[in-house]
Amino acid sequence: MKRNFVESKIQKPSISSNFIYRRRLVERLKNRDKKLLVLHATVGYGKTILLAHYAEETEESCAWYHLSDTDNDIAVFLQYISAAIKRSVAGFGFDSDAYAPLPQCRETLEGMAYDFVVHLTEVTRGSRQRAVIILDDFQTIINEEIHYFLQMILDNSPPEIRMLIATKGGLPPFSMRYFVEGRAEIIAQSEL
Repeated sequence: MKRNFVESKIQKPSISSNFIYRRRLVERLKNRDKKLLVLHATVGYGKTILLAHYAEETEESCAWYHLSDTDNDIAVFLQYISAAIKRSVAGFGFDSDAYAPLPQCRETLEGMAYDFVVHLTEVTRGSRQRAVIILDDFQTIINEEIHYFLQMILDNSPPEIRMLIATKGGLPPFSMRYFVEGRAEIIAQSEL
């Protein structure tokens, strides 16, 4: 089901040597105690560049996904997030197309999320890899199914799997619980 697949959406951006390297913030992104880290600032504060510097130097496998308005369809989202992880985590075998003929309901979504986590957990634990899902420009995602899917991943994945989100808009609706529980951290505009 790879119609109009745009490869650049799952490629880490290249970094020019003209960009300032922010060691303190890169080190904060390496904080493995937090399941979720959110970079929250308006345009021009260097969220994407900071994430790219982190991805360049971390030992964790980074699955990069640059989001846009066209990713608000759950099938499109799953296609790209799966491809991003397959690119960075060897052996990841989740197939979102297998769910295409099933009715689109909460049970199917939960089954997909569970299957996704099982596949990702198997390859990371088996190879002792740590994986980070990087979602850039998350403010474009308004689909509640996608929010729920990401919440299910965070709730059910082992500590070896984390998520970094960059957003110009409000905080992801599903993230509030993680902040309250101390399992998430925010890097705000004033810190960038």
